[in-house]
Amino acid sequence: MDDTEEEEYDNEWVVEIVGGLEEAKDIARAVGYKFIAP
Repeated sequence: MDDTEEEEYDNEWVVEIVGGLEEAKDIARAVGYKFIAP
């Protein structure tokens, strides 16, 4: 990357949690993330 290019970052991402929606909600809550249902 040269000095004229800017780095790009996204503040969103998606994961697939084995165990269903309740497991996904529990994991999100445990790590302080916001759960957004599919």
